[in-house]
Amino acid sequence: MATRKTGDDLTNVIFTVTRDIMAAEGYQAVTFARIARESGTSRTVLYRRWSSPFALMTEAIQAKAHEVQGTLVDADFNTGSLRGDLIAMLTRYKHSADIMGRTYNRAILGEVSKEDNQDVTTFLAQLKQSNLFIMERILSKAQLNGEINNTTTDLVKLMPFELLRYRFLISDEPITDDFIAEVVDEIVLPAIMQQQPHA
Repeated sequence: MATRKTGDDLTNVIFTVTRDIMAAEGYQAVTFARIARESGTSRTVLYRRWSSPFALMTEAIQAKAHEVQGTLVDADFNTGSLRGDLIAMLTRYKHSADIMGRTYNRAILGEVSKEDNQDVTTFLAQLKQSNLFIMERILSKAQLNGEINNTTTDLVKLMPFELLRYRFLISDEPITDDFIAEVVDEIVLPAIMQQQPHA
């Protein structure tokens, strides 16, 4: 008789099953009933831990991204220049988006259109705060290095992430190294420098 999985072992199985279902059949196939059946657990176990299939899917995808390359928030970008740090950060961000995949990212778009989806509202608020934290750390380092005198507005801090998300989710065009450099050189850096005090 097979031993029923518990704790971290069960969580890993649930995450793997969730990712496999989404990859094979899309977001709409990700249901608690299906995941419970294929994970060898009960829907009650899932409902106790996750408020919705979207919340479970988000945690499962993030766990995979963290396993592959760690968290973007914890990454230390130290290339020696503001430009280099921005390019390194956006390259890492692009890799995270690739790991999460278009199916998951487009599921977010679908959920955003639904009214009163607290899971998505919470996710987007957390995403915004983590993006701001990443940029503030990069800009603070640039201040210490004497490249800039001031940090900048939240609008400018969020701009690089929004541009890559649009490219990834809406335009369906590849995010290349040249595109990342263009975003930094033609949009983000000029916007940052525009908000510096002029002599």
